[in-house]
Amino acid sequence: NLQGTASFRPTQTITREETIYALVVAWRYASKATNADLSVLNMFSDTSSISVGVKPYMAVAVSEGLVSGLPDGTIAAQKGLTRAEFATLLARALSHGYGPDSTQAPTITLDRYASQTTQGTMTLSGKISPMASGTKLTLDGQSVTLDKNGAFSVKVELQKGNNSFTLAAVNAYGVRTSKIVTVKRADPEPSPTPSPTPSPTPSPKPSQTPKPSSSPKPSQEPEPTPSVKPSQEPEPTPSAKPSQEPTPTPSAKPSQEPEQKEDAAPEQWIDPDRTAIKAGKCGNNLYWVLYEDNGELVITGKGMMENYGTSNSPWNSCRDQICALTIEDGVTSVGNCAFYSCTKLTRATLPDSVTSIGDNAFESSGLTSLDVPNSVTSIGKGAFANSSLTFIDIPDSVTSIGISAFYQSNLARITLPVGLKSISNYMFYRCSNLTWVAIPESVTAIGQEAFWDCSSLTDVYYAGDAQDWAYISIAKDNSKLTIATVHFNSSGK
Repeated sequence: NLQGTASFRPTQTITREETIYALVVAWRYASKATNADLSVLNMFSDTSSISVGVKPYMAVAVSEGLVSGLPDGTIAAQKGLTRAEFATLLARALSHGYGPDSTQAPTITLDRYASQTTQGTMTLSGKISPMASGTKLTLDGQSVTLDKNGAFSVKVELQKGNNSFTLAAVNAYGVRTSKIVTVKRADPEPSPTPSPTPSPTPSPKPSQTPKPSSSPKPSQEPEPTPSVKPSQEPEPTPSAKPSQEPTPTPSAKPSQEPEQKEDAAPEQWIDPDRTAIKAGKCGNNLYWVLYEDNGELVITGKGMMENYGTSNSPWNSCRDQICALTIEDGVTSVGNCAFYSCTKLTRATLPDSVTSIGDNAFESSGLTSLDVPNSVTSIGKGAFANSSLTFIDIPDSVTSIGISAFYQSNLARITLPVGLKSISNYMFYRCSNLTWVAIPESVTAIGQEAFWDCSSLTDVYYAGDAQDWAYISIAKDNSKLTIATVHFNSSGK
């Protein structure tokens, strides 16, 4: 359907503008709509009857000679089409021939890039071919500039650990292709080992303190006290200091000392009746304790949690032991990648003080359900991607949900919050267990591949009416959504 509604309406009369729009797309002239000259429509006395979104396509149809209007000088965009009128339009299109839009899938060719680096940024460059008018490229849903030859160059930020980026190209005819780029950001090689090596060489110098042999000279009897100086000079202890420094001190200072301080800091928060596996800091005034009895990670204090990469959270070394999460009142955020790949984490409790859930916060975790508190206003990109999440209760306080937030999760159903204005790109990409979704009337746009390959999706509950639904901008590759049954004026409850 022209307006993107999820219905075929087989008994309803098709309008002239719907037919003309279909011919422009089917005859491969859609790319010309981008820069269409709308002034050609002034030849019709009822130009205002054409839907705003259809005007560029109607202008292309007129410019290309696919349509010329009715004898009375009108276009009659909303009028039903007679069989004779349809036959005329189709015959004209057949005799006109196809337009320039290519039905061949575009190919994304990447220049060579390092699959592993220690740098925080990287430039991805390459080319799209064939490069036809109207071809577009996105990186994780964000538009990437193409030159006239299809070449592109875009800088990406790298977090520690594995980074995955999706390049997607689509031509004006709607034919799409994608390529996933994976880059690992590794820690730089540690440099403490070379630094100790110079210190053994100084140690011989102090060992040259056998220059007390010159002490016989000053051993002019009256001065026994100076002879005490030499006895202090042979300080083998200094020579011992350097000899010990090369191994224990350099390695101990960076790793052990801070950890001991961090582990010691939260002692006041540790439950004396429980056995703590490990403890530490995770923010300026935040502390964490992992208890042995039920694998519960407890985060206590006041303020924001730190943001992390995929492999540098403070509990990374023991994340396989985390089965439950309790964040206590006073904590205001869940940090980026905080519980990334905590595969045994199945339940979590968040307090009313939390206002945001960071990017990739629970990605690839074992979390199965979550009640989001009313204080939360934003959920970051990829927050629950590839997780075991089957149910989530999102309050109406949430006004922003990032791209790929529930990408390939196990969600079975979801009610989106009232006030949400857009469903981001890839939000429910490959959520194959998703059977229904409730969409509020506030939504005005549904992003690219937001419901791609949601093979079980059968029902959409929409709070508005059919006319409101018709004005929602639905991006390409959301066929599972548009063929589902839409229940208007319904919240699904």
